[in-house]
Amino acid sequence: MSETASTVLPSASPPLHSSWTVRGINVPNFSAFQPKNIRVTSSGSLLRALWSCDGKKVAVCGTEKLARLWVPEKSFDIRNTIALSNGHTEIVDSCAWNPTHPELLCSASSKDMRIVFWDARTKTPLQTVSLKPRQPVDVKYSPNGRVLAVLDKANFIVFLTLERKEDGKDHWVLSQERVKGHNESETEVISFVWNHPGDCLILGEKAGLLTYVTYPELAFGTSSGAHMGGATCIAIDPRGKYIATCGPDSIVNLFDIASWRVSRSLDCTEDVVNDIDFSFDGEFLAIAFASSLEIWAVETGECLHKVTSPNTPCRTVSWHPWKYVLAFGGQSFQDPTPNTRSQPQAAMLSFFGL
Repeated sequence: MSETASTVLPSASPPLHSSWTVRGINVPNFSAFQPKNIRVTSSGSLLRALWSCDGKKVAVCGTEKLARLWVPEKSFDIRNTIALSNGHTEIVDSCAWNPTHPELLCSASSKDMRIVFWDARTKTPLQTVSLKPRQPVDVKYSPNGRVLAVLDKANFIVFLTLERKEDGKDHWVLSQERVKGHNESETEVISFVWNHPGDCLILGEKAGLLTYVTYPELAFGTSSGAHMGGATCIAIDPRGKYIATCGPDSIVNLFDIASWRVSRSLDCTEDVVNDIDFSFDGEFLAIAFASSLEIWAVETGECLHKVTSPNTPCRTVSWHPWKYVLAFGGQSFQDPTPNTRSQPQAAMLSFFGL
């Protein structure tokens, strides 16, 4: 080989603002998909639907007073689901999958004030932690699966940590640390998400601010205005580029994580936004509204598709961990017209893209 031969360097990835074709992304024809809608036995709304880390199960919770697991690749029949019962006595507000194990999850109820940890293979509680008098409304595992952040009705975040006891077994223990906004006397946390390394919590505050706090130091960082009326929901881009926030102002903001500034705003509709979630590649954002579900292109800010669904309102949405498949849920619509025959309202779970 000649000494003058130049070294061939790998070409850089095309910038994110490039077209999908340039970046080698095959955009699904979302309009060709039809949602698969399933009535759940509960008459109330479905509050949460989440995929397990291996993409095989979907955990749902709501007014059934239990967590229910669906395996959509095998069956959509509710008789073939896994009911995680005997853990709660009241409505289950939230559930979360352990990101490091496809069979481990937890559920939380603000009314019975419990966090229950489950192994889907045994269908019985592994551990129950009473948080009295705290009322947990949302739970999220850290990326390593060893810390559980819990948001309660008083707008505090508390932490459960997994510790090895004298019996040689791991137990979840309530720690003494707590978080309540960057100014505890004036601000309240209403939403949160872990960053990808697990050393920081990104917080949405009732005052409309987006801020962050380091973990475990609990030192607050930069704050930025996000929404009028509070940042009610937060999602983080799997690529680590954006944080998406939403609120009652019907706007979804995309914050650049590096600059902590709004990179793009999606002026969606007149409806309240209930939930948001990024696709596995960060290219698409699913937005659950009070009356619809929409899929938006993150880099162009274009609404690509509106999913028609009987879920009104649509309260929760979750992308599959590596497919363009959505699980979402809410409550069925009931025609208010007098003398109209219709099925009674029920919790609804839907799949889109299967």
